[in-house]
Amino acid sequence: MEKRLKKESGSKMNKVILAIEAFIAKYKKISKYHYYPLVFIMLLCIIFRIIYFSHLQPYTIGADTDSYVNAIDSVLQGKVDRLRLPLYPLFLGFMRSLFNEGYM
Repeated sequence: MEKRLKKESGSKMNKVILAIEAFIAKYKKISKYHYYPLVFIMLLCIIFRIIYFSHLQPYTIGADTDSYVNAIDSVLQGKVDRLRLPLYPLFLGFMRSLFNEGYM
């Protein structure tokens, strides 16, 4: 490939390819220690989210919250709710199985 690039070094595409190869070669030399600040920031964000969601209050009941919570139970019992499609209540049921009832 290098012979072909030397032969046709005047084309714009070859200059772009050489620039990309130079960019990749430059960043292959980065040591693993350059990633430590990024890993630290990611861990800090994960810890913050765990603390935030552990102190989050249970949901408040709004105008239609009861109807969706009841739709979860009716779909899981095999009853068909003709007011809505079953996909959203199934999604809420899945989320309820992952998390506590109050944190859906």
